[in-house]
Amino acid sequence: MNRPGIVLVFSGPAGAGKDTLSNLIIAKTTFLRFPTYTTRAMRPGERDEEHYRFITRESFNELVADGAIFDPVGRGDLYGLPLKQLPTLQASGQSIIVHLVAASAFKLKRLRPEIITALILPPSADVGASRLRRRGMTDEDIWRRVQNEPVPMPGNHDLVVINHENEQQAAVDQILNFVTRIE
Repeated sequence: MNRPGIVLVFSGPAGAGKDTLSNLIIAKTTFLRFPTYTTRAMRPGERDEEHYRFITRESFNELVADGAIFDPVGRGDLYGLPLKQLPTLQASGQSIIVHLVAASAFKLKRLRPEIITALILPPSADVGASRLRRRGMTDEDIWRRVQNEPVPMPGNHDLVVINHENEQQAAVDQILNFVTRIE
């Protein structure tokens, strides 16, 4: 029988480096990204079914009505986890990384206590904003995004990682060491 796969849930503010750390972990391990649904437009460099499952608002609402999306969130653009696929992936031994807002991560943890929640933070709000500017976001876009994000609660996560500039490998090592300790 296969050993169950690990579900590693990353939460954190925009600009924390969740994608960067996910990409480094995926390149170094057998973890795969588990894309959530979203109604937002695809950004340059993103691919459907890899970064997100890009769908229309109408399709999203139909999936919610069918119970196929766990804890849908969002004010403008909507996001949600296709929960029904998790048990199959875990049973197959596949380990995955999922990005969720903290509130959804906590709800998922109550439902599936074996998941690992990691709060990823930039070293400061200024560094996080600088990372978003490098992505091409305007100061107005950044302000609007920060206003809509809840303040992360570090004490509620299994692991808290400060993702310092040019030290991403240290953050990856911290995450993988934690995962290895609890396996």
